Amino acid sequence: MYTVQGIKVNMPFQPYPSQLAMMNKVLEALKMRKNCLIESPTGSGKSLALLCAALAWQQSYEGRLPSTQRLLSTVNFAEKSFSKETETLPTSDCLAFEDPYDKFDLEDFTSPPPKKVDFDLTTNAGENELLESVPIEQTEYYSVPKIFFCSRTHRQLSQLVRELRKSCYTDISMTILASRDHTCLHPYVSRQADKSAECKKLISGLEVIDEQEIEKERDRFLGNVYANLQKESSLRNDSSTESFVWDIEDLFNVGQDCQLCPYFLCTDFLYRYAKVIFCPYNYLLDPLVRKSMKISLKNSVVIIDEAHNIEDVCRESVSFSLSKDELSTAVEQLRLLGEQCSAELCDAAEVCISHFDQLIEWIKKEAIVEHMTTQEPGDYTRIWHNADVYVMLKAMGLDQSAVGSLKKALTVFTEGTSDCGEDNDRRGNFGQVEPRILVTVEKLAYALHYVYMDKGNVLSGSSNDTYSYCLCLEKCSTSLRDSLRTSSAEWLSKSMFKSTDFVDYLHFWCMNPALAFNDVSKSARSVVLASGTLSPMDTYASELGVPFPIRLEAMHVLPPERVYVGAVGLGPSGKVLKATYQDVDSFEFQDELALTLSAICKVIPDGVLCFLPSYRLLEKLVKRWQDTVSLWKKMSEQKLVLVEPRKGNELEGVLCKFHEAIAKSSALNSQSTGALLLAVYRGKVAEGIDFADRLARAVVTVGIPYPNVKDVRISLKRQYNDCRLSGCRDKVGKCFISGSQWLKTQAFRSLNQALGRCLRHRQDWGALIMLDARFCHYNFHNGLSKWIRSKFQHYSCFDEMMDDLSSFVNRLEGK
Repeated sequence: MYTVQGIKVNMPFQPYPSQLAMMNKVLEALKMRKNCLIESPTGSGKSLALLCAALAWQQSYEGRLPSTQRLLSTVNFAEKSFSKETETLPTSDCLAFEDPYDKFDLEDFTSPPPKKVDFDLTTNAGENELLESVPIEQTEYYSVPKIFFCSRTHRQLSQLVRELRKSCYTDISMTILASRDHTCLHPYVSRQADKSAECKKLISGLEVIDEQEIEKERDRFLGNVYANLQKESSLRNDSSTESFVWDIEDLFNVGQDCQLCPYFLCTDFLYRYAKVIFCPYNYLLDPLVRKSMKISLKNSVVIIDEAHNIEDVCRESVSFSLSKDELSTAVEQLRLLGEQCSAELCDAAEVCISHFDQLIEWIKKEAIVEHMTTQEPGDYTRIWHNADVYVMLKAMGLDQSAVGSLKKALTVFTEGTSDCGEDNDRRGNFGQVEPRILVTVEKLAYALHYVYMDKGNVLSGSSNDTYSYCLCLEKCSTSLRDSLRTSSAEWLSKSMFKSTDFVDYLHFWCMNPALAFNDVSKSARSVVLASGTLSPMDTYASELGVPFPIRLEAMHVLPPERVYVGAVGLGPSGKVLKATYQDVDSFEFQDELALTLSAICKVIPDGVLCFLPSYRLLEKLVKRWQDTVSLWKKMSEQKLVLVEPRKGNELEGVLCKFHEAIAKSSALNSQSTGALLLAVYRGKVAEGIDFADRLARAVVTVGIPYPNVKDVRISLKRQYNDCRLSGCRDKVGKCFISGSQWLKTQAFRSLNQALGRCLRHRQDWGALIMLDARFCHYNFHNGLSKWIRSKFQHYSCFDEMMDDLSSFVNRLEGK
């Protein structure tokens, strides 16, 4: 047991220095109600350290909560004598421990003057305020802050659950939030494409169960569920120890055995009593998902792992798209509904029909190809910025009052009381409106909500002078555009598309991720963002709109001698390697890159990963090398050359070949030295796949992966940042970044993410090799993660780099 920031933390084994540093920063953030950034390389025990620190804090908090007055009267004694029986860690630059109860802890328990607080509106309030707002019978569930532990995918959540199972906190009440796609076992619904819609149709006919009846049977039912989960988890993990830690597969099996719905167990019943909730982070950031899951973040701790893409996810979460066809279908369905149901439901339907009709007419009027900009063959757009967005909304008949009327209609559709008959009096209108129609109404309501909220922020002076939304009207022919991508056609006139069927879309594109992140940060006690590759870290505060005063850039747990980091801008023939848009199309660059990779593969054993800026460049390089027989032969002599496919469902087959080639290379008298996998930054290979040990003895990166500035949304984001920066230069305290800085940040996060694909644990070893002449400039080093910067070497000569690389490999292979 260790005492960190005055809190006892149990670890299942002696922690690495980087884990101690992480726990120190996390506990500091939770105690002080601050936000925190944690960058710690993969293999450093990041997930376990985050879990143990957060759960230790929660346990300590809960232990102090019931006896407030006793706590306050013994603080001085506690400060002198606490933790004598535990191991107290030495103070250092990275570990500054404080007394067990600082002023922030005391504020948590100091009773404020008596007053009534509305629970729904309280944000960042003290715990006593929070407790006052909840009915007395519910306070046991709200007194201790919940911990939301999030990652990008359910696969990553399963890894987090496995880490929790290793810890000393396995008696915690928990749940995992998952969609019906992952949890449904109904014999009919589980086979449907839209499981959510089919499920809602079925349950709309069920009688509502009285909440008081549920409470009467709560303890017995909860005990049975936990007992079965504990049994299932122990059996499947071959464990005899008592543990309440389970994963989705355990829940699914218990659901089958006990005839219970796993979806409603994990998202409703177990959620009510859970102290730790695991979920994909889009469940918190996407307002539609958050509403659907009925997630409240009041006074909770939010820890987001794999958070390097959080800015992109936030922007996407509050961007909305509606097609004209979708709106037309909604109008048809709502008209039918209005003929059959109550006056209340009919009125709500008429409100939506009126808004949708006006919007459809506006799209028809404005979506004229001759007035639009060609993005590519078969794809045309018109875009409005800043104040022009609100001019167009007025032309659509969607002023600010539309937000209220649409939300009121949604309430009627989902919660209102219907007079259609006695059988419906308890269910209200639930189930009478098709789920897809509800989604259409929700998207328009939420789009307008955020657009007008942003306008209010700008006009009130609480935000910068630049509006966060762009309105885009898009006309595209999907099938025609897809076919043209495979042809040699470079350009086609607009007249050629007059007879083609188009799909019209209206996009509300958000350029400011702070709008989505604010929904989380304003309610949560603390937000911790963690990843192996958060660098560059300086932009998070300006992009997400909240300060992150507590930060850590941890070093790798590998001994320095097991890591090689080098960069070179010249190939074996002395030709410059500079993967800019202007240079990559030249045969000179392409051929020199092939020779460079061949030389590296000759020295590096087993698996090598090579990352390129785009699929377009990847396919162009492979074609050139295969057409030039001598180049392809030279590369293939060293390793089996494999290519990451565009389609995700084809990747598994490629990875199987990759693994087989590396396995065969260890056989006696084998001619193969492994495999070279050519992949793409931001692709499947670069995100979340583990290439430990022999699977990746080297990662080679080509170029610096700047986002495609020709992409319309990238271009708009760049313009937005420049406009926002220029509009606030005279305002004190504003710290925004330019469009160019934003592009560079995006590039280096992707570069760091790719470089982190190898070196996955303390006993691993490998080389990181960056091929680009721009790395000779110091300002291109700053964007690299700290642990990579500390080992970085730039070479002016290719042969010099290869000599050092060979020495490194020979030394490590011999161990």
